[in-house]
Amino acid sequence: MAKRSSPARKQTGRKAKAPTRKASRAGASTALALSRGEKAVSRGLPPWPVVDDAVVRAVTKVLKTQPLNAVTGGIQERFEKQFSKYHGRRYAVMTNGGTSALQLALAACGIRAGDEVITTPYSWGASTGCILLRNAIPVFADIDTETLCLDPSKIEERITGRTKAILVVHIYGMPADMPAIQKVARQHELAVIEDCSQAAGAKCRGKLVGAWSDAGAFSLQASKNLVAGEGGIVVLNSRDAYERALLAGVHPVRMKAEIRNHELQRYIDSLGPNFRPHPLAAAMASSQLGRLAGWVREKNRSFAHLFRRVGHILEPHGAEYIRQHKGTVHGYHMASLKVVHPELREIPRRLIARALAAEGMPVGGYVGTPIPLRTRFADLRFHGRGCPWTCRHAKRLPDYAAGRWPVVEEICREGEIILHGNHYVYDTKLMDQYAAAIEKLVANLGDLRTRAERADR
Repeated sequence: MAKRSSPARKQTGRKAKAPTRKASRAGASTALALSRGEKAVSRGLPPWPVVDDAVVRAVTKVLKTQPLNAVTGGIQERFEKQFSKYHGRRYAVMTNGGTSALQLALAACGIRAGDEVITTPYSWGASTGCILLRNAIPVFADIDTETLCLDPSKIEERITGRTKAILVVHIYGMPADMPAIQKVARQHELAVIEDCSQAAGAKCRGKLVGAWSDAGAFSLQASKNLVAGEGGIVVLNSRDAYERALLAGVHPVRMKAEIRNHELQRYIDSLGPNFRPHPLAAAMASSQLGRLAGWVREKNRSFAHLFRRVGHILEPHGAEYIRQHKGTVHGYHMASLKVVHPELREIPRRLIARALAAEGMPVGGYVGTPIPLRTRFADLRFHGRGCPWTCRHAKRLPDYAAGRWPVVEEICREGEIILHGNHYVYDTKLMDQYAAAIEKLVANLGDLRTRAERADR
């Protein structure tokens, strides 16, 4: 997850400060910081999460006026109604984390032991872990080279008679191609689940992510676009799905108050997990929901400013999809950068990321190893004794061998260039410094080539 940045470092030991804009232009022709040149970036990110007077008042009010162990009503219920209405959904269940929200989303869609769920091999592990926690079987389809989300054209070849759902991840805040994915799902009568953990406030063709599917799960963890400190929430539009979600992870008192389905009522007890969030988390998230659209707008303004200047060198994955599909808005929890400049493409991506990090940009990796190529899948070890793969309800073992996901494998092998941090404030000075750092890559191609050649020896 993205780390909070330190405040901007003070510049010392100089006779005079040049204006930031002039310094960034001059810096474009200086040596790389890797070669002991001056760093291009001196400004830090704005502090995140935002804990201002409005948040403090909201949290303090709940702390003073409501029980801290409430299982129904109160601020949690108000936030659920607020969040579901914001997304045009009828229901929502808040949880103690994004992984819990994903588990409720799967339960809401009726996923059971041995069922197969198609998902992406390129994500944070919880996007797959939630499937394993349901004792279901993850099946991986490759990703689109432009968006880095599930490639709709690769999903169909993974569908079997055991497939019950498609779990889509809007990675880094970039919306997946939901119309195309929904078309495949309808043809095969599959449920669709959206993992919107990194994409709160993002839109696909004018419609908020989370509102495209049978169940949309969000993380409200402290680095995310909307923050509860720790928390999650799932939005739903079907009463039956909502009640299945309740049965899978809320306090039995709430189950008794809200579950109407007589068959489900038979199973109301305290045997299951309790994913209830802390009410102070609900208070924090509720107090900030009205600011989410503005924060996403400012992120997009900042990155538009940056890529107007250096889009011929680097640009974010998904930029071409956004240009082609009106109303699509990147959530920019992070930004995955692709190399556009033809000569810079010859330089290893890991070296580019290292050079940008040395310049002071918050750049690094993220996924690292494709999920199906990790040790748990090689050893078939999750619950123990081979489960869920050896469960009697699992009728086959998917092929998790290398080579089945060429796009993901190439990205992870060659290296990721991920810009971390929450850029929710429109800061042209910071973006100009980022631009100067990126321009230094082209100005110092010879240095980068030499470093790449040395690394190959």
